[in-house]
Formats: sequence, structure tokens, C-alpha cells
Amino acid sequence: MRQITLLFVLALALVLAIPGAVGQLARAHQETLVAALAESLDGGRLTSSEFEAGWFTSRAVHRIEFDGPAYLALERSLTGQAEGTQRPALIVASRLAHGPWPGGSGGPAFMTARSELTLAGSDGLTLELPGRVSSRIGFSGGGQSRFESPGLSQPLRLGSGLFQWDGADVTVRFERNARALDSTGRIGRLVLTGADGELILGEVRLEGRSRRSDHGFWTGASELQVERLEVVAPDGSVIAGEALQFTGKIDEADDLVDLRFRLQAAAINGGAVTDAALDAEVFGTRLDAVEWGRYLAIRRAGGGGDAVDFTRLTRAGPRVGIRRLALQAPDGELAAAATLEVPVGSGTRGPLTALGAAVGEGALTVDGGLLARLAQSGEPLRQAAEIMLALGYLREVDGRYAGEFTLARGVLTVNGRALALPF
Repeated sequence: MRQITLLFVLALALVLAIPGAVGQLARAHQETLVAALAESLDGGRLTSSEFEAGWFTSRAVHRIEFDGPAYLALERSLTGQAEGTQRPALIVASRLAHGPWPGGSGGPAFMTARSELTLAGSDGLTLELPGRVSSRIGFSGGGQSRFESPGLSQPLRLGSGLFQWDGADVTVRFERNARALDSTGRIGRLVLTGADGELILGEVRLEGRSRRSDHGFWTGASELQVERLEVVAPDGSVIAGEALQFTGKIDEADDLVDLRFRLQAAAINGGAVTDAALDAEVFGTRLDAVEWGRYLAIRRAGGGGDAVDFTRLTRAGPRVGIRRLALQAPDGELAAAATLEVPVGSGTRGPLTALGAAVGEGALTVDGGLLARLAQSGEPLRQAAEIMLALGYLREVDGRYAGEFTLARGVLTVNGRALALPF
């Protein structure tokens, strides 16, 4: 009986001790997940963490700040206020429940978490996002996080602006240490109304599979489907895109990176363009993976591209270009493609020396009706069209205009006319 009692006491002590031990590991797991979230957001980086450890539960607060003028410009446009002293940020406040039995449904687990999200402006203005993030981490280190939000029941006033949102439901599944992420979900209609106009973003469907490279960046494929994107200027003019689809793919093999991004739109309306279908794809191949990862790390830290070792980045002879650019409108069609390659051993030290060493080719064709329509959209474009026609960089053949170019040894040749570049 004594032995049984002793075993029972030891087992009970072990059971009671496990949550405390898990709590000591919970901080690292939560910080890894939030850091992965920050890296997946363009311009975002984890800048501070607070952790209050308990025996069965813990609390954590993480701050993700956003760099770049685009974030500040959007904030100023929405609120009508001048730039503040802090960067815009996303604050993630979490309550962690320690395993092996963290409570709630789902059975045993290493840890569960409930997180609330708050947007903090550079001027101190804050906005608590409705809904919460529910996370569950298994004993292997993998798990999933789900963000569910019912949206806003009525528009919120932010300074001089208004914010409307129909909610979201996004699930992210991850492997141990967030080395791989699978994302799927929807983001409801969003409307931002400010001093500089209005932005309307229709429902977004997303899907992606990402894996973190050993060199610090994400590889994989992703897809965004946007119901409608509309920008309304203060004068009432509108630029809108219907049924937008954005796909991206980043591959790594043999310490080299290949990138491909494609944008498709069923219809674009705005300016001189009406009911125009768009298909555009850009690419880059054979970029050095080590230097590419270093470049992205410098960007996340707020640095500039001048710190990049361009010779190392282009060591394998990269190719970049426009795989396709197609615009189909009632007034005609536009099609273009271009490729530039930096030969191996060029010893390039920056973008200008890379262009001086590059070889390339490309072509552009546009129907006369569409060119005339585009020229009506603004004085700079009209002048550019007139100059290209006058210099022979565009040639008319049966109501269509065409231009072909080659680049070699710093000399650009367009329709047989050579133009020495200043580098």
C-alpha cells in the first residue's frame, strides 16, 4: 500500500510539474510564431516582447512594427493627421495555456493560445480588431492558428477617416519552429475613407504554402484572389480592377533563387482604359540565395539596398524580365516581353554596371486605337508616344505600332537605331 501511495504521489507531482516546465518553453514557441508572422508581412518586424510566466497559464505581448513610407502615407491619408514619433504597429496580446492538458476541446497538447490584435498608429491612435486568434501546438512542435473575426457592425471613425470591414477567417498550419506554413482563408470586404479619397477592397481569398530557407527567406507558392479593388480620388475619379488574381512562386536550389510573380485582372477601368483585361508576369532567375537572404534581412531592419554585395548577388549569371505583358481592350491590344541577362564573370558592382554588362532583347506591339486612347490619359504619356514615334522607336505597320530592342555592351538598339547608354 505504501508503494502504491508513493507511486501515486510521484505521479501526481509529475503531472503538476509538467505545466510549469511547459511554461518555461512556451515563451520561445510563441515568439517564434509571432516572428514568423512578422516576416510574412511586407515591411514588418518583431521589435519587442513581454512575457509573464505562470504555472498553468502565461501572458505575452508582442509588437510588430512596419517600416516604409507606404504605411505612413496610408495612415496620414486615412486619419488626416501628421506623422507621429512611432512606426505603425500590430500588437499581439496572448494568453497561453500550458499542456499536457491545456483545457478546452481538442484533447492533450503542448500549448494553446488565445490572442487579440490591436493596430497602433504612429500618433498613438489604437484600433482593437474584432475577433481573436486561436492557436494550438502539438507535442511535435507543429500546430495551427486560426483568426476569426465577425467584422465591424458599423463604421469606425479614425481621425478624419472611416474604417469598414466585413471580417475574416484565416487558418495557418505550421511545422515545428514555424519552418513551414500552409495558409488558407478569406478576408472580407474592407473600405478605407480618408482625406485623400477612398480605397475599397472586395473579398480576398488566399492560399499559400511556404517553407523557410536556411538563408532566412521564404520559398513556396501563394495565390490571392481579389473580388474588386477600387481607388476613388478626391475629385471623384475612379480606378478599379475586377476579379484580380495574384500568384507568386519562389524556388531555391543549389544556393540559387528563382522568382516569378503574375497579376491577372478580368477588367480594369480608369483614366483612358475601359474594360481592359490584364495579364502581366515578371521573373528573376539564378540569384545568389545567400545574398538574397541578406538583402531581405537588411530591408526588414530598415536599411537600403546599397549595402548588398551586387557582385555576389549576380555571380551565377541571373536573368530578369517581363515574361508577358498583355492588355486587351475594346480599342485594341498591347503585348510586350523583355529579358535581360548578366553574363557570368561580369564583375558587376551595382545596378548601373550590371546594365552595362547585360545582354537582352524585347518587343512591344500596340494597336493604333489603343495607343491613341492611352495617349489621352495624360500629358507625359502623350509626349512619350510622340517622341518614340518621331525617333523611330515605334514603327507603324497596318495600323499597329511595333518596337524591338536589343542590348549588348552598353548599346541599346531599337528598331535598328543604336543608342549608347550613359554607363
